[in-house]
Formats: sequence, C-alpha cells, structure tokens
Amino acid sequence: MAGKTLDVKGFIESRVEEIKKMQTAIQTIGGSRSLFQTVPRRMRRRAASHNRKRLPNRLTIKDTTDNSKLVTAAKKNNKRRRSARKRNIKRSDDASKWLETHIWHAKRMKMANKWNFKIASICCEKGRRAAYRACKNDCTLQDVSYYRCIQITGLQQLITTTFGHLTSNQTGSAINSVDYLQGGIEGCQICYHYDSYPYQAIGPVTFLWNYIDLSNNNTNNLKRSLWLWCHPSCYKELVDQITLATQQNRLDEGLEISPLTSDDNTLLRFSLRGPTSQSVLHHALTLISERPAIDDVWNKLLNLSSTAVLPRGSVLSLNVGDPRLNRPILKQRCNNLDQLVARDSSQTCFQNWSYEFAKTSLWDPAIRKSIRDAKKPDHELNKLRMQYFDNQLKLNIEENKICIPIMLIQQSSGTATLININNQCDFISSGWDVILPAGWGMPFWLSFIYCGARAIGLQESAKQYLEQGIPIFPSDYPDTAAGCFNAAETCQNLMSDYYLRPPAKRVNYSKIGILSPFFNPWKELLAYWKQSLKFDIFKAEENTDATNNFYVLRCRKELYVLNEMLKKVCKPYRNRNQSVTTDTDNVVIDNLINNHSHALVAVKVTMYRRGTPSQFCPICLPNDEDLLKLKDQSFKGNLDIPSLKKGTDRDVIGYVSCGDFSHSLGCGIAVGYCSLLGLTKLLVNACDQDENFILIRNIRSLQYHFAAVQILIF
Repeated sequence: MAGKTLDVKGFIESRVEEIKKMQTAIQTIGGSRSLFQTVPRRMRRRAASHNRKRLPNRLTIKDTTDNSKLVTAAKKNNKRRRSARKRNIKRSDDASKWLETHIWHAKRMKMANKWNFKIASICCEKGRRAAYRACKNDCTLQDVSYYRCIQITGLQQLITTTFGHLTSNQTGSAINSVDYLQGGIEGCQICYHYDSYPYQAIGPVTFLWNYIDLSNNNTNNLKRSLWLWCHPSCYKELVDQITLATQQNRLDEGLEISPLTSDDNTLLRFSLRGPTSQSVLHHALTLISERPAIDDVWNKLLNLSSTAVLPRGSVLSLNVGDPRLNRPILKQRCNNLDQLVARDSSQTCFQNWSYEFAKTSLWDPAIRKSIRDAKKPDHELNKLRMQYFDNQLKLNIEENKICIPIMLIQQSSGTATLININNQCDFISSGWDVILPAGWGMPFWLSFIYCGARAIGLQESAKQYLEQGIPIFPSDYPDTAAGCFNAAETCQNLMSDYYLRPPAKRVNYSKIGILSPFFNPWKELLAYWKQSLKFDIFKAEENTDATNNFYVLRCRKELYVLNEMLKKVCKPYRNRNQSVTTDTDNVVIDNLINNHSHALVAVKVTMYRRGTPSQFCPICLPNDEDLLKLKDQSFKGNLDIPSLKKGTDRDVIGYVSCGDFSHSLGCGIAVGYCSLLGLTKLLVNACDQDENFILIRNIRSLQYHFAAVQILIF
C-alpha cells in the first residue's frame, strides 16, 4: 500500500517555494493589470474606480507610487501638447496653413480647407440674419489674411510696361494713372494672360503703389514698389504671367518679385464692414500723434455714418499703440453720432484729404521685423494688469509703449461696380480694410471683437456680395482657370452626394427637363445661340484658347451701351420717346453681336413677387403670352410648365451662378451670366413694364417665375 499513500507534510515542504511565489503573484499586480483591478468585484464602480479616496486603506499605500507617476506624465503631455501640435502642423507639407486667428475661429466656427488654408466657413451660431443685422446696423469683421500679397520692386516704367500687357484700360483705370501712381489710392483691375485680353482672365487684383511726391517729373526712372493683393487660387498663375511679361520686355534690369504673405505671414489683412466700422476702429486703436493733419482727420472719422463719402480706395496710414493696453473688459457696442453732424464732418474730411496720408513705414521689411520682435508676451502684460488695474485695463507705462504702423484702406460698393444698382445696400460694402504687420493679428482681432465687431466667415461674406449684386471670386468668374477648377470641384461633390441616395429618394432631372443640374454649360449655351443666329461656330478668332473659347465682357463702355439699349425697350423710356430704336442703335447692336459672339454678360436677377433662385437654374426668354399675364393684377408671378417631353420649352439665354433670398430687398436675387447673342433678343420686342423681364426656373421646380434682369458693370 506504500505506493497508494501520500505524505502530505513532505509533499508541502518540498513545494513551499512554489506556493510562496503563487501567493505573491496573486497579491501583486502583474502584466497589464492595474492597481484598481485588485479591488473585489463587488466594490468596483466605473465612477469611483479611479478615485484614490474611494479605495480601501490597505490599497492606498500601494497606489501612492503609481499615482505620482501618472500625474507627472500628464503634466508633461499637457505642457507640450499645443506647441508640439503646432510644430507638427508646420512640418507637414500637405497640411493646410493656419492663420494667426485660427485657434480663435476653430472654437467658434466651422473650418474648411480652402486654397491650402484653414479658413472659417460659417459661425456655429447659425445666425445668417444676425450677420445681416450686424452688417446693416453695426460692424462685421473677417480675417482675409489668406489673400496673397506680392511686392514688385523695380523701375516705375518697367512695372507699368509689364502690367500693360496683363491688363486693359477698357476694364477700368490703368495702373499707370496719376491718381494711383502717387500711392494714396488703392486700385482694382482684372488681370489676363500676356496679351490675351479679353480671353484667359486670371482674376481681380488690387494694387497699391508706395507713396512718392509727384513734384519730381522724372518718376519713370525711379525705383518703386508695388503691392498686389490677389486670391490664393490664382496666385501661382499671376506670378507666372508677371515673370513671362518681364522676360518678354527684354530689358537689362528685371523686376524683383517677392511674396509678403507666405508661411511667415509678413502682412495681415482684416476686413471691417458696416456703418460703425470707423467707430470700432476709433475705440480699439490708440493713435500716437505725429502729424497734426492725420490727428484732425482721425478725430473727424468718428462722426461718419458711412465711409462711402470718402474718396474711393483712399489710404490712411496710422501709428498706433499696443491694442492690448486699452482693451475693454467686456464687449461693448459702438455707435456713431447723428446724421447731421456726420454730414458736416464728412464734407470737411473729403476736402482736406491728402495723398500724404498714405506715407508709412510699413513698407520697410526691417521695421516690420523689429515690431514683431518687440511684442511682449501676454503673460507679462497680465502681471502688470494685476498691479495697475483700471476699468479699461490701461497701462500707461513708458516701457510698454510701442509704435505699430498700420494701413486703413477705404472700401465701398463703388470700387466694384460702375453703375450702382443697389443704392439701398451701400451700408453693406462700406468700411475699412486694415493692413498690419505679422505677429499682431490676435491683439488687434480681440480688440475689434471687444469693441463691437461681429466675426463672420466665407459664407456670410458671400451673402454680403450677393446682397450688393457683385460676383465673388472664384465661384462667379467662369472664364478663369480658378473658376473652372471651382466649378469642377463643386460638380464632383454634388454628384457624389446625389448618387449616395437611392433612386427613389433623388430627383430624376432628365424627366423634369433639366440637362445640367450640377454645372453651368457655358460652351453649349454659346454654341446654341451662334447656331440659331447662323454664326460660324468654327470661326477662327485671335487669342482664342481651345480649352476655354469664351470670355466675360468687361469693357465698361460697351456694357454701358448695352445697358442703355435695354432701358430704351422699357415702358418709361417709350413714354418719353416714341421711337424705341433708331438706325444708329441697330448699327451699335450689330457691332456688339459681330465683335462679341463668344461673350458672356454678367447680370443681376431680381425675382418678381415670388420665388428664390438657386444655383444652376436656367434663365429663359418669355414669349408674348407670358408677358401678357403680367398685366393681370392677380397674377402671382409663376407659370406652370405644360410639357416636359422636349425639355425646356423656353429659349435659355443664361444660367444663375449664385442666388438666395435678399434680406435688404425682401425677395430672391441672383447673379448670373447670359449669352450676349441671347440677351439681344430682349431688344426685339417692346416691354410694357418698367423693367426687362425674364423667366427663372429652379432645377427642382416645375414652374417658371418672372424676374427682372439688369446688366452688371464691374
């Protein structure tokens, strides 16, 4: 029986070491187990399991060492989190660039990747009406530092000769005009490829010369500097054409082209719009008096009800102090003075305005760098605030004084349109653009916000342009490369969203007669009208690009003639003059048709009674029966479509580029383009109404809506 017995005492004594190791492993943490997992299951709670005070006393001692390690690691991560994230963003080549106000916007707005930048798209408050009220009664603020600034340095004659090949005097004032050469006014022009006008447009460009005294007659041989501000989507194309034009001149001394808004953001630009924009500037900025004339003008600007009374594009250079020193504690609302006082002061400002107001040290790169380096950190100013606390947080200490040069550029609707078609919307476009050195974006931005400005994004800004009836770049410029790229991207996004829905839950556009619901077929439109009027479609023309054989008519003289011809057809003109058109008018119309058969004309559409136009809706010509219904007082403004077998039963003359409801007019408005050949059809039949009427049909609608059409001259 010896083989069947077990000596327990001897068995345990021989395995004492193994048992001790097992007990030790049970009582201590091993592997991926944490200290809190040693608590009995009946005591484990999700809310209290990581709270050291809720642990039993026998476990708190063991938790001391581990808890200290966790706290130390957490502090390290929190300390380096923001700086490391910024460094990683800057290291990445494919990442979108951040503006100086990016973090402030990211907390309050929806951000979008646009043109290799992170730009605020729309406010999270969803206050489109609030943004309109702020623009109408107060002030709106937008960071447009993503616009690229190019500094061109060289002989004045060489610069003007170069841009003579890229611009045309027919689209506006020339860059070598006397008003612009002195440097006191900012101008705007449409740039084209080298000697390609009117084809191959690049985009709108604003320019500003550095200040110079024109008493010297030999300014052509002087070395000058010119700032060009352009949209980032056409920046590379513009620089390439400037370089090409410089090479074509074949001169010994070339032009020096240097970007000022690259990764380092040498210059920043803020846009303030609204009737109280000058009041916000007056409360946010502390002027360092150097010239008595500027001090006098600065004090009188507070009384202005609108900057539209000032010279168009006028420049005012100021030297201001640190805006953080007089920033209010709470947000406040700034108001202007009475209209009577404003009218008297505005006349005085206009009479005493001088080009010398544009003289500034902001053109010197060394001064810009020194001002950026002289900025004190916020934590140092916060310590001083604790010692010298006043209601307005004013720190009047000599060592804190700093002189910052900035530029104020007047903006109004007159800079964009020759014929002001929206007199009631002047308050939307009037305001100031502020140009300041890099590194000071957030101090000035917060001061403007605390003094009553409301921040807006891209969508609110586009709505402001639409309220004025002004096309916005690049979405409303179909003859540019940036506009074509934007249209292709929009079409791709809309089509992907459309085909994500099942067939039963999406609109069948082919059945309702809409041929292009996701883009505007400009080439097909022009080909249709050239064929209908018996034009040779394959007629060879000069400067015609094979990939983009149409252009937008921007010659102001011819647009003005076309606008006057459309007015003659309306009822008010025919009441004063019996003959609608004369032989001279017919000759003018024939010349327009023969010279601009490939041209599109920008128009503004205002809905009649009902309807809100949307993007891509066709603009059609009404027939005689449709116009007779306008005489009926009970007519609501919409027409039902009788048949959809053959698509649209009205002649399409154009398409809407952007449209929405206008809060200022109380009806739907849109900006679109029409074929010049189709637009001349409105001149055939006399209209018994006060305006020229066309038909608008939304891409999801089965009805036509009447709308008035006007020529846009920009």
